[in-house]
Amino acid sequence: MKIVYSDKHAQHDPQTFFVRGMKQRSAEQPERATRLLAAATSAGHKIVGAKAYGATPAASVHTADYIDFLQTVSRDWAKLPGASAEVVPNVHPARYPATYPKALAGRAGWHQVDLACPIGPHTWDAAVASSEVATTAADMVLDGAPHVYALCRPPGHHAYADMAGGFCFLNNTAIAAQRLRGSTS
Repeated sequence: MKIVYSDKHAQHDPQTFFVRGMKQRSAEQPERATRLLAAATSAGHKIVGAKAYGATPAASVHTADYIDFLQTVSRDWAKLPGASAEVVPNVHPARYPATYPKALAGRAGWHQVDLACPIGPHTWDAAVASSEVATTAADMVLDGAPHVYALCRPPGHHAYADMAGGFCFLNNTAIAAQRLRGSTS
């Protein structure tokens, strides 16, 4: 079987996770993907690099406000006095369409459904690379490959159209499905 992989996943190395109110290191670490890659390699599977698509496939399932947030929030967060190294919301504003927050802390709470998805300086790059893995795998299937495994990290299946959640930023499953439906270029 062909395994699509990108080593750019390692750029996302979250340090912050809250469990029952206690801060600890996130379990969603780069090592998870490297272990899967090692197992696939030792089993004789062919490793294939992801193609570069940028954010275009992600835009087929995610809102423009959310994509802009993911691209810019870490940089803007770092400019806040006393800000942590990772974006972790401390408020979650009510989600009414006319109330999109102007303040950065409000937007963090708007777009991060839980505390399992801290955003670091390279999270966006890793998330895009992960979506490129999914898109490459979908394209391989469209080109006739009978079996392809997309080794996506950060994972994506818990991401909403406009929210990160459960360690996920871009919904790789939805992105691949849209690709298979012919809805992205």
